[in-house]
Amino acid sequence: MAQLVRGRKVSIAGRSSEGKLLYRLLHSKDAQLIVVYGRRRVGKTHLIHEFFRSCRTYFEVSGQHHSPMSVQLGHFQRELERVFYDNARLPLIRTWEEAFELLAHNLERRARAAPSQPMVVFFDELPWLVTRRSRLLAVIDHCWNARLSRLRNLRFVVCGSAASFMIDKFVNAKGGLHNRVTQRLRLEPFSLAESQQMLRSRGVRLGQARVLELYMATGGIPFYLNYVRKGLSAAQSVAELCFSEQAVLYDEYPRLFASLFTHAEAHHTIVKTLAKKRGGCLRSEIAAATGLSSGGRLAKRLRELEEAGFVTSLAPYGKRTKETSYRIIDEYVSFYMKWIRSVPKRALRGSGAAYWLAKAQGPGYHAWAGNTFEGICLRHAGKLRTALGIEHVPSQMSGWRYRSPKGAAGRGAQVDFLFDRDDGIITICEMKYTDKPFTITKKYALELKRKITIFAEQTRTRKDIQLALVTTRGVKSNIWSEGLVDRVITLADLF
Repeated sequence: MAQLVRGRKVSIAGRSSEGKLLYRLLHSKDAQLIVVYGRRRVGKTHLIHEFFRSCRTYFEVSGQHHSPMSVQLGHFQRELERVFYDNARLPLIRTWEEAFELLAHNLERRARAAPSQPMVVFFDELPWLVTRRSRLLAVIDHCWNARLSRLRNLRFVVCGSAASFMIDKFVNAKGGLHNRVTQRLRLEPFSLAESQQMLRSRGVRLGQARVLELYMATGGIPFYLNYVRKGLSAAQSVAELCFSEQAVLYDEYPRLFASLFTHAEAHHTIVKTLAKKRGGCLRSEIAAATGLSSGGRLAKRLRELEEAGFVTSLAPYGKRTKETSYRIIDEYVSFYMKWIRSVPKRALRGSGAAYWLAKAQGPGYHAWAGNTFEGICLRHAGKLRTALGIEHVPSQMSGWRYRSPKGAAGRGAQVDFLFDRDDGIITICEMKYTDKPFTITKKYALELKRKITIFAEQTRTRKDIQLALVTTRGVKSNIWSEGLVDRVITLADLF
């Protein structure tokens, strides 16, 4: 994405739609209160900084983790002195009320002098600025409503990685900021295609299969992808990023969770439970495994993990919400729980690359990769809709599970996810990760037919049922695939 912003060409790989949105907000004729949130390392600060920093008035202050209010106010004061007072020293600012009085005064003065010049105020990692007894949120609330919202050329951006905080305190605020947010922007990890685009912009040329291999370890996190070096294979890059005591992703997980969650141990316990269950867990299963009550406490932790982008929920077919399934959706977290957390330190003292290259050839890797590929397909549900030709057909994505009663003949069945379409069809999706075209055997064909039969019987649906096979390398045509598989979706479709 490349756009001309205040006479400067801005090019940010993989952020085309976000860039267009920010460009529109920058040139709006009204004051804007913009809330930006998303997983740490996803590129929020870089996006805002690159897009807005060329504005004549650009004020940026960033929260510092576990720092007292006096330190945070010190950062604010130095930025105030730089932007408005040509670095001349001001009397010590002791409260956020004093800070915002000075900020509002100077913004109003600039707005009168140059009403057509956009002004940007950027509060980065706002949750870290909101220290105990700081009253910062109340001050922002009052100042925005009383003064700042009247400055039509002001773009006030608040940003945070603690997504649940940003949503509760701004997007769903019940106080003075209720319905005051003019734009919310949730910054998602890059898709497969966007990841490849970013890598190519840095001279790293990998094919789709190798990008997928790298994506399964790092996800579409720009900060991680930025460490991928030109000239290395995907396996070599993963080894370099993850398997040495100095590797950037070796101890990223505990730091990541500690920076986002006040009581991170409970979140970690949930993630450990989900990492052990292929295909996800019901809330009741999570409660039983973790010892957390299935009421408000567990629900709050799950919501925080989901809003932070680490976990996703899939509504069950039939709308029985108590059977909502949860699974890890963040590829790095999944990779850490499976491969990095348990790596012997002695393996890293020698050659971490040799350790990983050996693991990547083992059967355990292919089983894990298959489960991770399913999660990537969920993340790229929009691409699947397009490949199925149903992007314009209203549909509900869900999962389904059936457990046969105790003592009953036969086994249960599970559909990882399906599209319940308004055109009278249910498309059941099966995902297969292979390094060559997938072959449907007689045994697997019978298993698929049994699953479809049980689904039809137990749901009593009157809709037609179709089967879509999502594979990395396509499907080898044989007597078992013909008449069974309605659509084949390949890795190229996910790109």
